[in-house]
Amino acid sequence: MRLDGPLLNGGVWYAPRLKMFSIGVETQAGAADIDDLILTEFGSQNLLANQHFSNEMQRWFFSSDRDHMPWHAKNLQMNTLFDQGIFGLITSTFLLLAALWRLNVSKASSHPLAPYLTSGIIGFLVVGLFDSLTDVPRLAFVFYLLLIYSIVLTEKSSRNHKKFADSRAH
Repeated sequence: MRLDGPLLNGGVWYAPRLKMFSIGVETQAGAADIDDLILTEFGSQNLLANQHFSNEMQRWFFSSDRDHMPWHAKNLQMNTLFDQGIFGLITSTFLLLAALWRLNVSKASSHPLAPYLTSGIIGFLVVGLFDSLTDVPRLAFVFYLLLIYSIVLTEKSSRNHKKFADSRAH
């Protein structure tokens, strides 16, 4: 099938553009056997990697626009393990434990925000038992930002907060 459109280019060096090729199957009841895909620009070589699927799903990403529930990990830890592997799960668990330790055991536990940060993290984890919240980039960003803020929270910032609160009270 010939496709008309602008040439695929990689963009400028400091902001490369991702190139994606996608195919879709419109029926829910049938099956599709897809193999030997070819995508070329005017007389050039094949632009698709692993077009024969000889390396299984390497360089391909499966997604479902309509019925994603069978492919959806409904648990934060399982989703992290699936998306990032065992190293990602260990790293995110370490980050989580470090944040909770800083907020509840170390000197940062005296900070006025410590109980609120702890409850926010624990609330996220409780919901994460039944859903994979990091599928939503904005939620993931806020959660990881909260963890990092919890880790770098210091007693000095607690004193500054107290001075600010005292100055506003007078």
